[in-house]
Amino acid sequence: MKRLFGICVPWCICCFIAFGISVAVFGRDSSVTTKAYETLSGWHEAEDYDAIYLESNSIAVSLTSDNIDDTEFRLESCCPYVHCEANISDGTYYINTWIDTSHLFSYYMSVIVDGICSSVSDFPTSLLDSVFSSGGTGGAFDFSLGTLYITVPDRIYESLDVYLGSGSVDISSDISAERYVFDVGSGSLDYSGGGLGAEAMHVTLGSGRISIDGIEPDYYNINIGSGSFEISGLSQGEFDMGSGSGTLSFASLGAENTIDIGSGSLDIYLPSDASARIYTDIGSGNAAHIYGSSRVYLSDGGEYVLGGGDGSFIISMGSGSVNLWCDSFTSTGNDLRTAVTTVTGSSAIDNTNG
Repeated sequence: MKRLFGICVPWCICCFIAFGISVAVFGRDSSVTTKAYETLSGWHEAEDYDAIYLESNSIAVSLTSDNIDDTEFRLESCCPYVHCEANISDGTYYINTWIDTSHLFSYYMSVIVDGICSSVSDFPTSLLDSVFSSGGTGGAFDFSLGTLYITVPDRIYESLDVYLGSGSVDISSDISAERYVFDVGSGSLDYSGGGLGAEAMHVTLGSGRISIDGIEPDYYNINIGSGSFEISGLSQGEFDMGSGSGTLSFASLGAENTIDIGSGSLDIYLPSDASARIYTDIGSGNAAHIYGSSRVYLSDGGEYVLGGGDGSFIISMGSGSVNLWCDSFTSTGNDLRTAVTTVTGSSAIDNTNG
């Protein structure tokens, strides 16, 4: 460890000196202005489209609706390598943002140099304050790549498709659509609107984060990789997860729901009047039903009844864990040996029937 430390420290010092010499000799990117935001804005006639398609990467996007006639968008960025295109084609409003990554290194280096130069008069106090208080969006070191603001008219759209790589998307008003598609890689997406009455919602999440509240689709299809999530308003559909973790909340229970997880962790919240037959296929993981202060562990190959048992709720899992939260519970089927413990684990009852 000492030998490695002795090698790395001189190497880092040499790199820093070389960088300082290169800036002095070759200069830095003169097109970068880290203090003043450049604004790109425009508008489109809303009557020309019925669907919205947003594809974004690296920046923050705010999508809202208002009582307006035309669509407005505004890109605010201090980085000249952030680009945005917005156009209408075949009845769909396309918004695309991307970063010219080949110049990002020189941009970040310019931000660092500007930050050092602006703080040198009061070094080290102002420099340290800028680093620790800016949060990456202000102060001497502003590494943010910008924000795109989009405002569309209040109405029900045929579809809302959002494809997000990195960065973030915030949809925080009553943007309603008949069909939703959310595809998130390593970024973060928040939806808190009024999407009631949607026909379908399709969600794909990689390693990022997603939160959806306010959509109650007739059908859902959710595919989670290793990310985290909070999704509410569900009724019937399919859910597949690898190693992620999060919560699903149901507004009602439809005819069939399929839950398939690998090694992840999942909390499912069902309404108190839920009516379904629960079928379990459990590997080395565990599934439990929690009601009141009690926890019922579900057995592999079991069949359990909620309410009148009208719908079908299938849970298949590997080594993960599932907690099923619901107030009422009765069990029937081919394996009725279940252990019941309180949530605090202070007591245990082994119920065996037959």
